[in-house]
Amino acid sequence: MVTAATATAVAGRVVFGARLPGYDAAWSVVWGRAIAAGEVPQFVAPVAPTPHPLSNAVASVAIALPGDAPLDVLSALSWLSYGALGVAVFVLARRLGGAWCGVIAAALVLTRTLIVGETLIASLDIPFLALVAAATAAAASDPRSVAPLWWLLPAGLL
Repeated sequence: MVTAATATAVAGRVVFGARLPGYDAAWSVVWGRAIAAGEVPQFVAPVAPTPHPLSNAVASVAIALPGDAPLDVLSALSWLSYGALGVAVFVLARRLGGAWCGVIAAALVLTRTLIVGETLIASLDIPFLALVAAATAAAASDPRSVAPLWWLLPAGLL
């Protein structure tokens, strides 16, 4: 699964190219920089988005890297989430309708303009969708399991 997600992420990045990370990623780096400096981030700003604790935590660790590397880390995580979304949709659709259904569903999701566009700007919607799709796939395999909750926990922090 990890290999498939990584391969999908790399293929998507090669096919669709790169763009500068956008609004969510930039604010995560700003707030991550404050956290890394031991300060309380100023979440109240005229144009600030809703704070995303998990993204801010990742950015606060990535901020130790030089230059634009923190934005590159968030961009790479966005592409890995894109790959994970494709794998989770494939697994879910395969469980519900067979292998061909999985392939078609994953291809449809991964080629949507909105999904690709949000991935290009490292929007937090893509990792959120990947985690929710993974929870749904886990629930489809065993409806009585608590495993989906472990996928939804980090999704809730995004």
